[in-house]
Parts: sequence; structure tokens; C-alpha cells
Amino acid sequence: MPSYQRPDDLALTRSPLPRTRLGKIKRHELEQRFMQARSEEGETQSETPLALEEMSVEDRTLVEQPVAGQAWEWLAKHYPKQGLSPDSHMQMELGVDSMAWLGLSLELGQLTGVELDDAAIGRIDTVRDLLRELVDAAAGGEEMADPVDEPERILDPVHLRWLRPRGPVILAVARAMHAVNRATMRGLFRLQVQDGQHVPGSGPVVLVSNHASYLDPFAVAAALSPDRLHILYWGGLAGVAFTNPLTRFGSRAAQVIPIDPQHGARSSLALAAAVLARERGLIWFPEGRRSESGELQPFRPGIGRLLERYPVPVVLVAIHGSYEALPPGHHIPRLRPLTLRFGEAIDPRHLAKAGQGDSAQERIVDALEARMKQLLEHPAPDGS
Repeated sequence: MPSYQRPDDLALTRSPLPRTRLGKIKRHELEQRFMQARSEEGETQSETPLALEEMSVEDRTLVEQPVAGQAWEWLAKHYPKQGLSPDSHMQMELGVDSMAWLGLSLELGQLTGVELDDAAIGRIDTVRDLLRELVDAAAGGEEMADPVDEPERILDPVHLRWLRPRGPVILAVARAMHAVNRATMRGLFRLQVQDGQHVPGSGPVVLVSNHASYLDPFAVAAALSPDRLHILYWGGLAGVAFTNPLTRFGSRAAQVIPIDPQHGARSSLALAAAVLARERGLIWFPEGRRSESGELQPFRPGIGRLLERYPVPVVLVAIHGSYEALPPGHHIPRLRPLTLRFGEAIDPRHLAKAGQGDSAQERIVDALEARMKQLLEHPAPDGS
């Protein structure tokens, strides 16, 4: 199944599911029962990583490999209460979803000096799989290009086609799409745009937006002029924006680049880096997915690494009302008013001094997230 359709978590319970008198499951009670089961699991499961002497001979031999040992220690430090073992499922038990793979693979690469390619990441289900892939990659000894510093070495012709200039026909379609989208957003959703002057009129820029609804990219696009959009590329999940010929054509017209963090972490980051290296602009949703509650989620580390390497102006975009209009799980939007507010352009080098963290990219991410929270906590006044 596509990564965005896979289960994010599971909970095991001996209690029966709530049912009606006719035996049908009471769906409205499932969320509460799920949370209860997760709480019960947390009370019974081991909270400490499995000790080396408790592992099988095969697993102990694996962890004793230098690269695998470094990775095991890193995992034990970052997941101290999940009962870490070689059998731990990366997604189901450790919560490493498709977007988290991007940050995890980057951090392990910096720690061990071994970077996993997209094919290797696609083969990983458990911690044991991860350790084996790291050991095999280290044994291969092949030097891998850095996806941020050398994006062109990572990308093949299939990836690079998404960066090619649009022809006259596709460009005409893009302008028509923009006109229809702007009319829809301003007409049906009464979109109000605040502080649009903060977006630089030319040159490379990174727009960083919160993400609570499928309406968010349409709202951002409606707030920008066609000329500004012309040099802006969007980061879009491959499992959503590239699922069929129609969505692929629309993504090409809108200059969306495919982001597939689970099976294409390196190429996804390289595509974004290539956009900035070519002095184009980027629109990025650093939460990685829509918020299930409407609240801001933690930012993924990829944006920090990009801005550390390419310190172009970054502008925060706070969207209000999109969650109420079309929350996750709903397919028919409600005609609620939307408000979009741009923050002032920021130099990433200033963010690297303001945030908390051990590295510049960590401090950039921390400062960006803090500023986004502030922008969201102060709704924009009425206006246009």
C-alpha cells in the first residue's frame, strides 16, 4: 500500500470491542478504546532497551559491529521508554512514520558516516533490518554523495524532469488553474490575506507553512501572484500528489516535486536542495503531514538542513480556518472563512543563533517552530 495509507500505530487489548445489540461495532467509541488500550500497553511493556546479554547470539553479534553499535546506542537514547529490541517495529512501535524516516536517516548518516540509499530504506521494517542495512552499506564502502551539498549527483533523469522549465501549454494551464483557484478561495472560502508584502518580490525564498488540511496549499497559492508562483516549487507527498496521470499532470503544472521520505528520502531532499541551488523558491510543510487535531505538530529536521546549506530568506505562513473547513478524514469541505498571514522574512543564520539544539540545523528547526507557534497564537486582523 502507499505509505500514506499504512497504519501509523496499533494497540493490543484483551477487552472486546464495543458493539451494539445487533453486533455492529460502535465506531464512535473506537478512538477512546484505542487510547485506553495504548495506556494499558504503556503500563505493562518494558520501558528499557533490551540488554546486550539478553539478545540472541545472532543479534548480539550484529550489535557488536561498530556501525550497528553506534546506531543501537543512538536508538536507545532517543527511544528510552519503548522497550527497544532488535524486533521493535520501526513504525508500529517506535513511531517512525514515512516523514520521520528523512530525519532519522540523516542523523544516523552523520553519526555513523554511512548513508542508506532509498532502496535500503524501503527494505527496513524492524530495528534488526536497520542495523543489517547499515552494516551492509558500511561493508560496501561506496562513497555516497550528500543529497544537500551535491543534489545533482543523487538525482536521475526521472527526478530531474520535475525541475525542467514548463512549456507554453503547461504554463497556460498553470495560469488558468491559478485563476480558478484564486476565485474559489476568495469567493467560497472568503480568504483573507495579511502582510503579503513580507514575501520578497523576486529571488529565492522558502515559504514555511503549517498544515492542517488539504486546503492549505490552495490557500497559499491563492495568496500569491502568478509571477511569484512561477519560480516557486512545492514539496508534495508522492502518495498524494502523484497517484495517477491527472494528479501528476496537475503537479507538473503547479511545479510540485515528489517527496517520498520512506522510499526516497535522499532523492526527496536532493530535489528540494536542487531547487534552492538553482536559485528558485520553495514552499514547504515541515510538519510532514496534516495535523489530526489542528494543532501544530513538531517540525521535521529536513528544513533545518536545507536552510543551513542554502541560507535564503524564509517566510512563515500561518493558515487559520482550514482545519475547520476540511479536517483530515473529511472529503466534502465546509464553507468556512480562511485567513492566511505571512510573517516577516527571516535570515536562517539568525535562526541558528536563536534556537535550541546541538547543531545549526537543529537550532533553525527549533526557532522556526517557536516562531510559527507565536504567529498562529495571534490571529490576523480582518483585512485583505
